[in-house]
Amino acid sequence: MSNVVTTAGVLPMEANFLTRTDVRSYARLNEIFNLQEDMRQTDGVKYHISLRMGERLSESNEWFKSDDAKDLMADEGIYWSKKEFVEKSTGISYTWFCKLIKASKQDDVIKSAYNRYNEEHNGTLSVEGLNKFASSVNLDELLAANEEEGLEDAIIDAVLLEEESELTENPTIETVFTISFKCESGNVAARIDVDGNLITTNSDAEIIDAITFLRSKLA
Repeated sequence: MSNVVTTAGVLPMEANFLTRTDVRSYARLNEIFNLQEDMRQTDGVKYHISLRMGERLSESNEWFKSDDAKDLMADEGIYWSKKEFVEKSTGISYTWFCKLIKASKQDDVIKSAYNRYNEEHNGTLSVEGLNKFASSVNLDELLAANEEEGLEDAIIDAVLLEEESELTENPTIETVFTISFKCESGNVAARIDVDGNLITTNSDAEIIDAITFLRSKLA
């Protein structure tokens, strides 16, 4: 069994409430603290642990909203908002709590497409990255327009199209070099950030063609 843990900044009666065996079970607190410990000790799998954390937090939140939870807290004279419950029971900031739950509830096909996208682009998996990836697509529209076996490809294509549009229209302040070229085969867009990273959805050959065109216009 996990050691009983409470966070800083709670009143004595709140601490007593949070150490109750039934409360810790209903609110999944032991599992949540175990996952937090795993994240401190495990390299390379924090993303996957974070998704499991989001699932446990979602279950904890569902219990908090229940009449049983409200009755238990009222018996102890405790009247928490959701934010207070999250931060006092787990030590997790409410902002991070919302991100974790949002990520854990993303559709499985979105998660699978996000994993593949990062493998193909040597990216790093993260909760924030998954949520941003999901926000770039309208899954209902893609479901209506594609067969199930082609859905992952359609999701990745939609994300790449969104990235190319952002790259062309909204270069960030961290960009030190940008090139945009419209040719017969389509648009070429690439940028280099302050760390020297090349960000593009185009091939090396397409970028070289754009640079060749630029050089041909120089005196």
